[in-house]
Amino acid sequence: MNKKTWKTLIISLITVLVCGSGISYAYTSFTQKGSVAAMPDASTGQGKPVPFETIAPLQFKDKANLPEKVKQWYDTHRQTEFKGVMQDGSESYVLISRGQSPNLGYRVEPVNVTETDKEVIVTVKYINPEPDKMYAQAITYPSVIVKVSDVQKPIHINIVK
Repeated sequence: MNKKTWKTLIISLITVLVCGSGISYAYTSFTQKGSVAAMPDASTGQGKPVPFETIAPLQFKDKANLPEKVKQWYDTHRQTEFKGVMQDGSESYVLISRGQSPNLGYRVEPVNVTETDKEVIVTVKYINPEPDKMYAQAITYPSVIVKVSDVQKPIHINIVK
């Protein structure tokens, strides 16, 4: 067999191994606690960092620690492009989902959470596949949940593309 045939065979084999039969649901899985540098408020030039926790569900592994109504809310919206906020007691859960994507190169990552005089701003970044990199072809639903505590102001979601 020539070199091109071998490459095609190997890529096909990897795809079958990664995807299995049917649709694969792949997510970046991590939990991050902390806060990062403040993003200035356009009106005052000020903004202070807000502590937050980032949850990016991998199947049901990380979802075990979420309240049941947040799990259901996530499951309802994860397959569509969506951004929203859900309150559960003193906790606010911010969900950002990109909807269906064709490979593992698409992600949603938190940038920061800041507070201004009027609102709390949750900023996330959409990560796209690198043009020269190969990714497993699998249907994914990139999403992230950002949890903030004791927020008394409206939450604004800022998406950086």
